[in-house]
Amino acid sequence: PLRAKTTPRAAPPPTADGHAAATLLTSWPRERRGARAARGGAMALGGRAAPRRLRLPRLLQLLRLPPPPSLPLVLVLLPLLVLLLAAASASGSAIPMDGRLQCMTEMVSRIETSCTSSNKNGFYVQLEGVLRDYLQKCFQTNFTQNWALSVILPNTSVPLSMALKDYAENWSATNGTTTINAVATFIPERQINLEIEFMLENGQAISSNGWLMEPDLLGTVLGAEIDGIKDLTDLVTADPVLDWQGILPQVRERLSMHDGRVYAIPVQSFVDLFAYREDLFAEFNLTVPQTWEEVADVARVWNATDPASRRGAADAMCMTWSKGCEVADMNLITIAAQMVQYAGRTQGFFFDPEELLVQRATSAALLDNEAMRRALELYGALYSAGPWPRPDPLSACNPFQAFRRFAEGNCLMVYGAHVPKTLHQAFATVDRDAIGITVPPGSDMVLNRTTGQLVACTQALCPYARRSADGRRWINAATVSHSSWIACVSDKSPQLYQDVAYDFFRDLAAPNMSWSYLLHPDLCESAPMRTEQFTDLPRWVAAGYSEEFTRKYLRAALASYENPNYVPDLRVAGNGLTEAMLTIYRDAAGNASAMPADALSRVMD
Repeated sequence: PLRAKTTPRAAPPPTADGHAAATLLTSWPRERRGARAARGGAMALGGRAAPRRLRLPRLLQLLRLPPPPSLPLVLVLLPLLVLLLAAASASGSAIPMDGRLQCMTEMVSRIETSCTSSNKNGFYVQLEGVLRDYLQKCFQTNFTQNWALSVILPNTSVPLSMALKDYAENWSATNGTTTINAVATFIPERQINLEIEFMLENGQAISSNGWLMEPDLLGTVLGAEIDGIKDLTDLVTADPVLDWQGILPQVRERLSMHDGRVYAIPVQSFVDLFAYREDLFAEFNLTVPQTWEEVADVARVWNATDPASRRGAADAMCMTWSKGCEVADMNLITIAAQMVQYAGRTQGFFFDPEELLVQRATSAALLDNEAMRRALELYGALYSAGPWPRPDPLSACNPFQAFRRFAEGNCLMVYGAHVPKTLHQAFATVDRDAIGITVPPGSDMVLNRTTGQLVACTQALCPYARRSADGRRWINAATVSHSSWIACVSDKSPQLYQDVAYDFFRDLAAPNMSWSYLLHPDLCESAPMRTEQFTDLPRWVAAGYSEEFTRKYLRAALASYENPNYVPDLRVAGNGLTEAMLTIYRDAAGNASAMPADALSRVMD
């Protein structure tokens, strides 16, 4: 069997001013794009002549469709009519114009129905199907998946989306004399898992050769025994380019595996950490908080000090609060997890496993208890200790803003995944060596699941707890997983294209490319996930990061990975329960910011 040879673009060396190892956003050569345009897309495997074909995923990308609820119908129909006329010209169709217009009228009706549907699941997949059907029917256009690699990628933060776009446009593979290019369809990050799930559930995995998604969909799909995701176990373990063993075992297990088999390649991993101004803590004789209760206490003390003496750190705590931000509800989940899960990941955080086993999903949800009530109170207190004027909890999501304020010296403390990137020399004005960074704060109180009340954490009750600094208490700490990106391959594609899709994502996750995403200061969420990224300190320093701070950061990040009390992504067969629970936390975060006293009752309603 033929094996495609891939030609990924090599990462450029560090620039003279110490920027990251690869400038993914601006340095891609443009001359290759002209060569691709000259080829005109006419291409066939095995050297056969191919008729002119339209790249359907590219049509959707060119339409730049926003999420369904905000989709103006005219933005679809006008470009679509232009594309149809171009298709008619390209195909040389013998269908009379009256017949074409009647066909197009029917198509417009179906598009309008699709756009106004209240069901967002599968929106992009259904729209692609409508386009495919009517271009074939009305213009006799010959569609095929056999000449280009079709991939689905997330439309997320601008730097990451641009980096993925440039990677896809400049990646190619060869099969003999035939060049295979990647055609990427970008879907909003909050929609992408729903789209892929719809595609798999409806047996349409052949429409895409591979995709990036968030890890919770593995459990949703594979737990329900839905076909379409390729088992990659034999490929990854024997692939020297990927260097599978070089990826941390915690990352491999948590992001890529299901029932002991590998179904995904980790592309990007995130780690939330707690950072603070060591210099100000020493000057004002403040104790580094070990629990979220203590974080709130330090924030109250700081806000009570004379503003003129704070040396520019006007705000006690900088976090992301916007209700529409995934980061905001994950912050609430993190605070609650310290009290709810204390006996390891099999104990569960979102649901009590014993209740789920007897099919009592409502009573299994760990929401109506003292831990959730206290988590909402703490979240509201930290919101009150944040910047003034307060950020609107319903405002647009901009998670980077809070961390930039910390890097500019405006905050005493900050929590999240963006800390190291904002302390790159391109952004930071604060003394980077005077920044302390640790694993997330924990809790010395945990939930008694029988009574629903909080009780003191003990060594017997909390086997993974650590001693407090004064030795008087046990502090439970839970590491929460969220917002990672993994790559999967469709097992419904022809074998050659399964191989090429694997190579596309393998190259994206290979060591050099992984380093380039990790060190680029604009790709703010990326965390180290390979062993060498925790040991090669000179490479960090050459890319513009402080040696002293990076050493502290890597130590804290590794400790977070190695914490056995790990809260994984919620993986439940069938996406409805997962989405319902995450929506509850999303709404709870907004309520806790705006109306903390009523937050729990609103959640339970």
